Amino acid sequence: MRILSCVVCVVALAAFVGGAQGPGPTDQDKSAVRQAAYDYAEGYYEGAAERMRQAVHPAIVKREVTFIPGGGSILSPINAETLVEVTRLGRGRLPAEKRNISFSLLDIRDNVASAKIFTARFHDYLHLMKQDGRWRIATVLWQPPTPNGVANAEADKAAVAQVIKDFFEGATAFDAARVERLVHPEAALRTVIVSRPPGGPFLMDGNRDGALLEIRAKMMAPMANPSTSVLDVYDTIASALTKTSAGIFYWHLLKQDGQWRILHYLFAATPVARDFSRLEGPYLGQTPPGTTPQVFAPDAVSTSAHELNSVFTPDGREFYFTIQGEDGGWTIMRSALENGRWTPPAPASFSGKWSDVDLFITVDGLHLYFSSNRPLQGGAPKDFDIWVCERSGAGWAEPRNMGAPINSPFEEFYPTLTRDGTMYFQSRRPGGQGAADIWRSRRRDGRYAEAECLPVPVNTSGFEGDAFIAPDESYLIVSTRVGTSAPPPGLFLSVPRPDGTWSPLVSLGDGINSPVAGVNCEMLSPDGRYLFFTRGGDIYWVAASVIEEAKRRAMDAR
Repeated sequence: MRILSCVVCVVALAAFVGGAQGPGPTDQDKSAVRQAAYDYAEGYYEGAAERMRQAVHPAIVKREVTFIPGGGSILSPINAETLVEVTRLGRGRLPAEKRNISFSLLDIRDNVASAKIFTARFHDYLHLMKQDGRWRIATVLWQPPTPNGVANAEADKAAVAQVIKDFFEGATAFDAARVERLVHPEAALRTVIVSRPPGGPFLMDGNRDGALLEIRAKMMAPMANPSTSVLDVYDTIASALTKTSAGIFYWHLLKQDGQWRILHYLFAATPVARDFSRLEGPYLGQTPPGTTPQVFAPDAVSTSAHELNSVFTPDGREFYFTIQGEDGGWTIMRSALENGRWTPPAPASFSGKWSDVDLFITVDGLHLYFSSNRPLQGGAPKDFDIWVCERSGAGWAEPRNMGAPINSPFEEFYPTLTRDGTMYFQSRRPGGQGAADIWRSRRRDGRYAEAECLPVPVNTSGFEGDAFIAPDESYLIVSTRVGTSAPPPGLFLSVPRPDGTWSPLVSLGDGINSPVAGVNCEMLSPDGRYLFFTRGGDIYWVAASVIEEAKRRAMDAR
């Protein structure tokens, strides 16, 4: 399931997360990591700016520990540009015989590595990542050698391991105060995101404030059995490794005022393996939720990748959801209940080549609507339009474009329909209230009539996203922002009034909406008992009684 974007990384918002494991590092990888470390150290001592530039990632985060006379230390940040310029100026020049360079590769995976390089003038712990086929240094914790510096003292190693253990326990328990004590205020919490070559992995940055905000929002997904190894400790700096079910963490910790705290981590996720082997019965065998939302089918549907949409056929025997691929595109996946078990998900018959998202199946199960950027007649992808497939035997016929008046030269997303075929959808066409609005088209004489933009308060001058219309058109749920503080979009409900107006929007509640993660892709189960939605890249479900409670408040709203 999704990990925190800052606390335990978040993974990927714009791309599929992976990269901690794969074919494994080669001897060439190990040699390249060593070379990057030597280019960094020797380049500095030689005044060779180009060697330094080759060694460091453009987004490198380097912290230097400076000891204060009388006790204590301060941190100084240094970026790539400064490192290269200082090297060019030759301020660190030192003859080769006086450098005393020693290198150790502490750990290496497919795209990430941890190392140390100790020299006459500095002792550095390094995190490296492989991008575009090159290994470069992404994170550095630096301190000068000290006359009485102690390496790998057992007490320090035990303290470092305890800090990391407490971090996981505090984050999983949503104990923000506990985590705040363990993480340095200047912490850089970084995640390796994998995209399709030639771009390869890239870095996503997080910080302590973002981590604490997400913990308070209770968005942490527990990780099974974290196993930590302290790789190396010297004086006031330390390097460690944690293996979890979600992936690999490389850590840098700093000791100040006698307390060890987390200063850096670099996280790389384990490639997703969706486990459907034990899923049986209705709703993939999941325990139904109450009025507190639960992640739906963790490690099978909701994983460390980015999932959204959640649609069952009316008979409950097929389940469709959408995943984001390595290239950022979307694929609609299908699982079916066969011989009592749910099949592993595979791309739906109509999906996989283009970017497809936002599906809806009609109450009679005969039509499946979705949004896609596929071309009308071959060639390159176009803007997103709404398409429809008709049921054909046990599968679906070839999709056809809905055409006007549903589609326009602008983008259309998220179609949902009432029992009588009235379609609600999002469009970015002109003539609305804002940048994107909810539109409606009714069927007349077997055709869709000209679409109309819903009025205020459903639409605003801002951005309205996914909208779900009740089968009997008795309420509308829309993903939008309400208020002036501009939090991430959440789910809000409005009811139609006899005079054609709509009630003010009311929130579906703090248990569903979040101050740090957008909420969208809401969908009612075929039996009307559960509301599914997407939050922070995972699929959740909750008892549909939350809708009835919101309807009562909307009816009373003025």
